[in-house]
Amino acid sequence: MTLLPAWREGHLRDLDEAVAASMRSIASRVELRSINVNQDTVAWGQYLDERFTGQQWGLFGTSAASQILALCDPADDVYTRHGKLGKTREILFEDRAQVSPLLQAQKDRGELGNIIRLASVAEALDLNRPDTIPRADWPPLVKTIVELRGTNPWWSSESASLNGSVQTAGSPFVTAFVVHALRRYECDRIFDDARRWLVPHLGDAAIKRRLDITALIGLALLGRGTRSTDTEIQDGINRCQELIIERRGRSRRVVIDRPVFIGYAVDGRTDYAFLNPEMLAALFLMRSEQPVAGRPFVLRAIRETTTHVSSGKAFETEFGGEATVEQLWTVRLLREYRRRADSRELRPSLRPRFFLTLGVMFALIVAVSLLAVGLVLIFADDTGGGIVSIGAGAVIAVLTLWYSERGH
Repeated sequence: MTLLPAWREGHLRDLDEAVAASMRSIASRVELRSINVNQDTVAWGQYLDERFTGQQWGLFGTSAASQILALCDPADDVYTRHGKLGKTREILFEDRAQVSPLLQAQKDRGELGNIIRLASVAEALDLNRPDTIPRADWPPLVKTIVELRGTNPWWSSESASLNGSVQTAGSPFVTAFVVHALRRYECDRIFDDARRWLVPHLGDAAIKRRLDITALIGLALLGRGTRSTDTEIQDGINRCQELIIERRGRSRRVVIDRPVFIGYAVDGRTDYAFLNPEMLAALFLMRSEQPVAGRPFVLRAIRETTTHVSSGKAFETEFGGEATVEQLWTVRLLREYRRRADSRELRPSLRPRFFLTLGVMFALIVAVSLLAVGLVLIFADDTGGGIVSIGAGAVIAVLTLWYSERGH
């Protein structure tokens, strides 16, 4: 492992290729593991690996797989590009009050009263519209989710309950998850009250110990931008950056394959989700104007992510599983990297401190040469000339390292 994950352009080009190959592999795996519910309906299950049976399918898996295909191979009409996406409409319902009979098992299990599952379905609707969707075009499901919080600035795990469970307190995890999932539907900053409610919770001891929830809150605070014009929310974004860089910024090793369990109560039952701390942290840092101090960690996280995607397979955790939802977070991270890597303006933001371009290397060679000449002159009794040469070399070296450290 190199001291820094990408200290010259050649390293970034290698990473570009690894990211592209990983996205192709994941998309191929997702295509392969679809399930024909009937001749007109396609869905996906919880896993893409050997646990795949061709029978188990659900809301989480179908929502995640649909977004993966749209992100890996975007098009003006993703439903035409990926024919299987057009066959998910019976599963990814637009109205909780009008769902297909195919979802009877999900209804019986209470999944339509689970706010996390509802938000996941809403996130996968109308994938042909990656930009902001105006309120007039919201599917009924989105209107329902927004209305479920009532006059509160937050959502709880019981917000969508169909059994009369009472919302007693907001959940930072649930609120951050919902705000992030509905980011395409946000008009007029309607979730800023939820963001302001989230900011103080960054000081909660339980959240400060959880890198995954800290990063998820950060993603929710960002919405679709890289910063906020609201001072309180921007302070929260800055705090998320500080907490993540403080915990991971100087790490020489990134463990990317250990998703963390999150349990939450719904109608007296415990449901759960898994979040990958390093993935979410790297994604947040990239979306939040890529602070220089966090760039080595981000590049290490992306490189480690690609090493866990074998050819023809998807991202694999240390438990040996290829969970469908895990692939969605993986693709989000890789897609954000590609967005920056493919942009002339944004590519420099990937570079860590002391990034060696050809110009920087040439300047450092000149600086070292001047320092060497200065030493030779001093030993040759030309003290004045030696001091001048050493001084010039030192100035060039300092200016070059300063320029390089800025990531340009």
